[in-house]
Amino acid sequence: MNSLLGQMNNNPQFGGYYFFASNDKAVSVWNIYFHRGGVFRSDTDILKILAGVFRHLSNDYNAGIVEHVLQSLETGNGIDEACLDDSSSGQLRRLHPLISENRQNSVKDLYHSDGPFYFKYLREFDDNFVRVLTDYREASAVKTSSVLDIGTGLGILPYMYLQNGHSVKTLDIADVPKEFGLVRAILGLQDHTEFTIVKYEAMVRFDVRFDIITCSQICFNNYADDDCWRSDEWRFFLKDLHDNLLTEDGFVWLGFNHFNQEVDGRILELRYQDIHDLFEPYMDPDATYKAARLHKSDIADLLQLH
Repeated sequence: MNSLLGQMNNNPQFGGYYFFASNDKAVSVWNIYFHRGGVFRSDTDILKILAGVFRHLSNDYNAGIVEHVLQSLETGNGIDEACLDDSSSGQLRRLHPLISENRQNSVKDLYHSDGPFYFKYLREFDDNFVRVLTDYREASAVKTSSVLDIGTGLGILPYMYLQNGHSVKTLDIADVPKEFGLVRAILGLQDHTEFTIVKYEAMVRFDVRFDIITCSQICFNNYADDDCWRSDEWRFFLKDLHDNLLTEDGFVWLGFNHFNQEVDGRILELRYQDIHDLFEPYMDPDATYKAARLHKSDIADLLQLH
């Protein structure tokens, strides 16, 4: 136990190899010592460390299990059945890493050197997985949510929601490498829609509304082309999300690709001043790159829909 905890504490970066190693070690501590052996009040400090490690690693499902067990110890109430493998055995639920080594390797095995540009994301899957953790944290859910991911690509971001207990649908254009579909299958992303977003045209409809809509590294706005969306096109898109796709307390998270353009001696990361003016009030100041979070109520205020 002390050895495993020591190894986790000695890997503070939680990036690249250290992310996966720390995740595996935290899961091992739980499964070796608590899955079958049960928990006692004397375990409280170790459980708090584990819960903190899982939260830091964005393994919210595991963190929730550990935190519930901690609460049960502190209050003396019984442990909820959701934390048990089955109610008859009384054994605590076995935990799993955010992504297994088998899944990582299955994705990387799809890479071949003569593939298109985006194949680099297969080769560098581990690093991209850790990078996308930042998006997941910035677009964090405060409850179990219905999620729509737009522009899914390999599907790392929606996979994180899925693994943490959320209901997930994905959407992307049809013209992507066939290997991207294979990756989605490996990651268990089965509810996928092929659709091309076009300016001034409504989005495809679904049988549910969404608490969270994520758009990471947005390309559908033609950000690098001469017909890049301006504020009017964005307003149409946001109104469509507001009217037809978002729940009442839902939000859309927009992670922008940069196209730096110099205007009057200033660098505009989103290319045009009107786009900056539109989204600047909703930008996350702590985000690693330009990202905006707009709740449904924000869109209503922005577009004066009241």
